[in-house]
Amino acid sequence: MTQVLEKRVPSLEEIWKAQDLEFKEEPVSEWGEDFVVYVTEMDAGSSLQFSRTMDDEKNISDGMFILISFCVRDAPPPNGKLLFTMDDVPKMRGKNIRVWTRLQRAAMEVNKMTSRGLAVLKKLSSEAEIEGSPTDLQKS
Repeated sequence: MTQVLEKRVPSLEEIWKAQDLEFKEEPVSEWGEDFVVYVTEMDAGSSLQFSRTMDDEKNISDGMFILISFCVRDAPPPNGKLLFTMDDVPKMRGKNIRVWTRLQRAAMEVNKMTSRGLAVLKKLSSEAEIEGSPTDLQKS
Protein backbone atom coordinates (compact mmCIF):
# COMPACT_ATOMS: atom_id res chain seq x y z
CA MET A 1 0.00 0.00 0.00
CA THR A 2 1.43 3.34 -1.07
CA GLN A 3 1.09 6.20 1.37
CA VAL A 4 0.02 9.48 -0.20
CA LEU A 5 1.74 12.48 1.32
CA GLU A 6 -0.36 15.57 1.72
CA LYS A 7 1.08 18.61 0.04
CA ARG A 8 0.78 22.02 1.57
CA VAL A 9 1.72 25.58 0.83
CA PRO A 10 4.48 26.91 3.08
CA SER A 11 3.85 29.90 5.29
CA LEU A 12 5.74 33.12 4.59
CA GLU A 13 7.72 32.52 7.76
CA GLU A 14 8.79 29.09 6.47
CA ILE A 15 9.76 30.58 3.10
CA TRP A 16 11.89 33.35 4.67
CA LYS A 17 13.62 30.89 7.03
CA ALA A 18 14.37 28.28 4.34
CA GLN A 19 18.03 27.96 3.36
CA ASP A 20 17.30 27.59 -0.34
CA LEU A 21 20.61 28.62 -1.90
CA GLU A 22 22.75 25.77 -3.20
CA PHE A 23 26.49 25.81 -2.68
CA LYS A 24 29.50 23.73 -3.48
CA GLU A 25 32.73 23.46 -1.51
CA GLU A 26 35.59 23.88 -3.98
CA PRO A 27 39.20 23.03 -3.04
CA VAL A 28 41.76 25.61 -4.13
CA SER A 29 45.06 23.85 -3.47
CA GLU A 30 46.83 26.33 -5.74
CA TRP A 31 46.35 28.94 -2.99
CA GLY A 32 47.31 26.64 -0.12
CA GLU A 33 47.24 22.92 0.56
CA ASP A 34 44.06 22.88 2.63
CA PHE A 35 42.26 25.94 1.20
CA VAL A 36 38.63 25.76 0.10
CA VAL A 37 36.06 28.32 -1.02
CA TYR A 38 32.29 28.05 -1.21
CA VAL A 39 30.72 28.64 -4.59
CA THR A 40 27.14 29.68 -3.93
CA GLU A 41 23.98 30.19 -5.88
CA MET A 42 23.05 33.85 -6.31
CA ASP A 43 19.94 35.07 -4.57
CA ALA A 44 17.35 36.88 -6.70
CA GLY A 45 18.74 40.35 -5.95
CA SER A 46 22.32 39.34 -6.77
CA SER A 47 21.17 37.67 -9.97
CA LEU A 48 19.48 40.90 -11.08
CA GLN A 49 22.58 42.91 -10.19
CA PHE A 50 24.79 40.43 -12.09
CA SER A 51 22.55 40.74 -15.17
CA ARG A 52 22.69 44.54 -15.02
CA THR A 53 26.46 44.46 -14.62
CA MET A 54 26.84 42.19 -17.63
CA ASP A 55 24.57 44.42 -19.73
CA ASP A 56 27.41 46.95 -19.75
CA GLU A 57 29.60 46.06 -22.75
CA LYS A 58 32.78 47.16 -20.96
CA ASN A 59 32.28 44.24 -18.54
CA ILE A 60 31.90 41.50 -21.16
CA SER A 61 35.58 40.54 -21.34
CA ASP A 62 35.74 40.15 -17.54
CA GLY A 63 32.53 38.09 -17.32
CA MET A 64 34.26 35.11 -15.73
CA PHE A 65 35.74 37.24 -12.94
CA ILE A 66 32.48 39.11 -12.40
CA LEU A 67 30.53 35.86 -12.08
CA ILE A 68 33.07 34.59 -9.55
CA SER A 69 32.83 37.85 -7.58
CA PHE A 70 29.08 37.27 -7.22
CA CYS A 71 29.36 33.62 -6.14
CA VAL A 72 32.56 32.77 -4.24
CA ARG A 73 32.33 33.02 -0.45
CA ASP A 74 34.39 32.26 2.63
CA ALA A 75 31.69 30.02 4.18
CA PRO A 76 28.43 28.39 3.12
CA PRO A 77 25.19 30.40 3.09
CA PRO A 78 23.72 32.15 4.95
CA ASN A 79 26.83 33.36 6.79
CA GLY A 80 29.46 33.32 4.06
CA LYS A 81 30.87 36.65 2.89
CA LEU A 82 31.85 37.28 -0.72
CA LEU A 83 35.62 36.98 -1.17
CA PHE A 84 35.90 39.24 -4.22
CA THR A 85 34.42 42.51 -5.43
CA MET A 86 34.43 44.25 -8.80
CA ASP A 87 37.48 46.18 -7.52
CA ASP A 88 39.41 42.87 -7.39
CA VAL A 89 38.91 42.05 -11.08
CA PRO A 90 42.22 43.60 -12.25
CA LYS A 91 44.15 41.58 -9.62
CA MET A 92 42.22 38.42 -10.52
CA ARG A 93 43.61 38.60 -14.06
CA GLY A 94 47.09 37.97 -12.65
CA LYS A 95 46.26 34.69 -10.93
CA ASN A 96 46.10 31.07 -12.14
CA ILE A 97 43.59 30.69 -14.99
CA ARG A 98 42.87 27.05 -14.09
CA VAL A 99 41.55 28.17 -10.70
CA TRP A 100 39.29 30.81 -12.25
CA THR A 101 38.01 28.39 -14.89
CA ARG A 102 37.21 25.79 -12.22
CA LEU A 103 35.41 28.38 -10.07
CA GLN A 104 33.53 29.71 -13.10
CA ARG A 105 32.29 26.23 -13.99
CA ALA A 106 31.26 25.60 -10.37
CA ALA A 107 29.39 28.94 -10.29
CA MET A 108 27.62 28.07 -13.53
CA GLU A 109 26.70 24.65 -12.11
CA VAL A 110 25.20 25.89 -8.82
CA ASN A 111 23.36 28.71 -10.61
CA LYS A 112 21.98 26.33 -13.28
CA MET A 113 23.48 28.42 -16.07
CA THR A 114 23.79 27.06 -19.60
CA SER A 115 25.75 28.34 -22.54
CA ARG A 116 22.53 29.82 -23.95
CA GLY A 117 21.87 31.61 -20.67
CA LEU A 118 25.38 32.99 -20.64
CA ALA A 119 25.59 34.11 -24.26
CA VAL A 120 26.31 37.60 -23.00
CA LEU A 121 29.58 36.33 -21.51
CA LYS A 122 30.71 35.07 -24.92
CA LYS A 123 29.71 38.20 -26.81
CA LEU A 124 32.69 40.19 -28.04
CA SER A 125 35.19 37.62 -26.78
CA SER A 126 37.66 36.36 -29.35
CA GLU A 127 38.64 33.47 -27.06
CA ALA A 128 35.15 32.00 -26.99
CA GLU A 129 35.85 29.52 -29.77
CA ILE A 130 38.99 28.10 -28.13
CA GLU A 131 38.18 24.85 -26.31
CA GLY A 132 39.06 25.13 -22.63
CA SER A 133 39.48 28.91 -22.68
CA PRO A 134 38.08 30.93 -19.75
CA THR A 135 35.15 31.99 -21.91
CA ASP A 136 34.45 28.52 -23.29
CA LEU A 137 31.09 27.99 -21.64
CA GLN A 138 29.74 24.67 -20.47
CA LYS A 139 27.87 22.84 -23.18
CA SER A 140 24.14 22.49 -22.64
